[in-house]
Amino acid sequence: MLESELMLYRPNALPVSEDLPVTQRDIHWIWITMTGRDAQDFLQRLSTADVRNLQPGQGTPALFLTAQGKIRAYFTLWNLAPGAYAFELDGGTDGKASEALLGFIDQYTFAEKFSVVPTEALECRWLFTEPAALGMPELQAGQTRALEGTGIRLCHHGKAAYGHEWLTAWGQGAELDRWVKGVLPQARELPLPELERLRIQALQPRVGVEIDEDAMPLELGLIDAISSNKGCYPGQEVIERIVSLGSPARRLCALEIHGASPAPGTMLLNLADPPAEVGQLTSVDGSGRALALLRKIHAKEGMELRFVDSDARGRVVRVSPYALPS
Repeated sequence: MLESELMLYRPNALPVSEDLPVTQRDIHWIWITMTGRDAQDFLQRLSTADVRNLQPGQGTPALFLTAQGKIRAYFTLWNLAPGAYAFELDGGTDGKASEALLGFIDQYTFAEKFSVVPTEALECRWLFTEPAALGMPELQAGQTRALEGTGIRLCHHGKAAYGHEWLTAWGQGAELDRWVKGVLPQARELPLPELERLRIQALQPRVGVEIDEDAMPLELGLIDAISSNKGCYPGQEVIERIVSLGSPARRLCALEIHGASPAPGTMLLNLADPPAEVGQLTSVDGSGRALALLRKIHAKEGMELRFVDSDARGRVVRVSPYALPS
């Protein structure tokens, strides 16, 4: 796949409850707005983002955490205008991730003045292309813009999640599709298995797979979602303790598999005699690449591992970062 190739993906607007592994279900991508005079203060106190320094038109990955530092919600937070914000996130194929975000907000809301509205009327298209192809070369990663006279909003997520420039376009279904066809008539529609391969190659965790109620952000490499230049938030002490100790107990790793790929959930063993369990396979792309959560002493590039009840072997080729950005 060429960097210049134009690609389109259509996430589902509703949760999917099929009896399939999560990685075989379409992504449930949602948009939730928060508006009101106390919105900024609420988000500054309770999210991992430095919201006070987030200017209108800017966005950042962010988290809501438990007091134990575990993930309640993972999202991109967009500042739409003074006092107006939007959460853009994978709501989970069962809808539980969006419920967790709304539940967190409800739990910590007391006398604050703001409203929270899931925007079910909007649909989304994912565009893997440079903004210049859309006639917007000035749109940089971490920026959002409403396109005047179209009812379309573009959000630029950068390259980290899929290894290609990734933009999301929001609007009303028919109008959105007409706009996409007009600006990217040659775009190839991306099937979910190919999207999953890009995600795995980019070492990006997915909601409902690597990101669950037991996950901690520094295990999964979600360091860009944590600001080190702001005040307290739930879970901050745990995050700082992990950093001071040197590393989280587990690390998300990319593996290269030799032999038939085992199924997600398969346990990994070291090569000792007798072998010991050192982690678990979480995602497999079908072409010899996979993600796994490994104990930190085994999360090292070049580490050779094997799988329970399998002749296949795995080798660690990349380890997620955990140090907080300066």
